[in-house]
Amino acid sequence: MNKGFIRLKIGQLTKADWNYKNDNDMILRKLVENIRRNGQVENLIVREIGEDQYEVINGNHRIDAMQLIGIDEVMCFNLGKISINDAKRIAIETNETKFETNEVLLSGLINEIVQEYPIEELRMTMPYDDEQLDDILKLIHFNPDDYDNTVLENDEEKQPTMIKCPNCGYEWEK
Repeated sequence: MNKGFIRLKIGQLTKADWNYKNDNDMILRKLVENIRRNGQVENLIVREIGEDQYEVINGNHRIDAMQLIGIDEVMCFNLGKISINDAKRIAIETNETKFETNEVLLSGLINEIVQEYPIEELRMTMPYDDEQLDDILKLIHFNPDDYDNTVLENDEEKQPTMIKCPNCGYEWEK
């Protein structure tokens, strides 16, 4: 088969025994709630490993969540018959090619969302524990200009001062 999108029964899928992502009960519960609320918004990535059998390259924890919910059919992107090392490479590339979060902009987004959705509902689905979410919400009120931003003198060069939010640890270079 050529690469492409395919709908598969969960029974046709085998989780990768080489999956390097850690299990986390809190995140799994939040993932279950996300899928209940939004449905399957991300496709699984699979490779063919036998007659009507597929190995999950990316989405092993989503399979766990969908099974807990009782979903029996999922959308996948099938890579076809590729080697295990190709599968591992694609798993790393698709899992780890992520952009760094701008904590200040994230705080603004979440502060806007809490105007419409109760914070307790967000605690069920956002990928943060209660303390992390509270810190993110407080960051919107942090003003780096309220902190000392003097440049330190070094014998050879000037180094900028790092300003750190006391709530969440986000740092700015001044």
